[in-house]
Amino acid sequence: MINDGVKALRSSTAELVDGSPRALSSPDLSEDARRLEERLREEFPSATIRLRETGRLIRAEVHGVHPPAERRHPRHYWPKEKDRSWRLAQVSFVPPAED
Repeated sequence: MINDGVKALRSSTAELVDGSPRALSSPDLSEDARRLEERLREEFPSATIRLRETGRLIRAEVHGVHPPAERRHPRHYWPKEKDRSWRLAQVSFVPPAED
């Protein structure tokens, strides 16, 4: 019984703190996050992609590239299942460091 309480506390705490988007009850990257990462790598192959999860929302950082010239809603980057696109709260770009 105490073990269940400790597991629930860990899970609740992890959801409150920014962390990598994990699958439920698993240390693996969630399927949504994996697909999002693939989609971003497709469009920005030279970039470093970082994903963070706050609660159920995913925030993406694309490092090493300039943002596209036209503004895009974050949901533009969501792969295939658009009904779950609400999970993507933000896509930020960090341009390459100038020499």
